[in-house]
Amino acid sequence: MIINYFVNFKVEIVSDNPWHARINVLALDDEARRFTLLRVKNKLSFTKALEALGIARGSLHNYLGGARQVPGEIVERALKYLDEREFYEIVQCVDRLKAIRIIREDERINYSIVPYTRPRTLLRCLGVWGFVS
Repeated sequence: MIINYFVNFKVEIVSDNPWHARINVLALDDEARRFTLLRVKNKLSFTKALEALGIARGSLHNYLGGARQVPGEIVERALKYLDEREFYEIVQCVDRLKAIRIIREDERINYSIVPYTRPRTLLRCLGVWGFVS
């Protein structure tokens, strides 16, 4: 008689140089910083994001609303909760939306152009923002 034992265990590989350590958060513009926080908030939930980032409720509202600039150390903490693909989606979409002038120079959405935008591009980028799931 042969008995097979299956043991469930989780192997976590910790790199000496994780992907987010290579990111220069000081080079990120305000939109990329805000959208990084928004992605983490949507991924973890509002309360868990507050705990993970070590910030107050009002601070997160101010950062996401654009009332205050997101400090680099907060972005560095937030990057730990995203994978590399998610981060690059955020940066690419913000740049793409700027290029097609949906995000104006005053950092607001130009809704007059939205109906003329390719739907896939817009939905993909708005999904990154958390407006579309």
